[in-house]
Amino acid sequence: MKQDHHLHPSQCPTDWKTAYVTPVPKTCSPQFLTDYRPIAITPISSLLWEGFIFRWTYSHLAPLMDQQQFGNIKSSPTTHCLVNLLDSV
Repeated sequence: MKQDHHLHPSQCPTDWKTAYVTPVPKTCSPQFLTDYRPIAITPISSLLWEGFIFRWTYSHLAPLMDQQQFGNIKSSPTTHCLVNLLDSV
């Protein structure tokens, strides 16, 4: 079966959806499944495209965002929210 390595709109290549999950213990002697943290290793190609898509969408959406938005925004940690609040008070 021939693999199609071309990008198509609204489609993610199947190879990019694969992740290798490694259980990493949270405690010294894990006894339950909840004592493990799953760490997923994804393909480099999908990580590169994720970064590209983030930068592209962020550059288009950033001017539309509220200036009072803090957290989950590049160069705008939640501590800026606290500083802004203290400044207002």
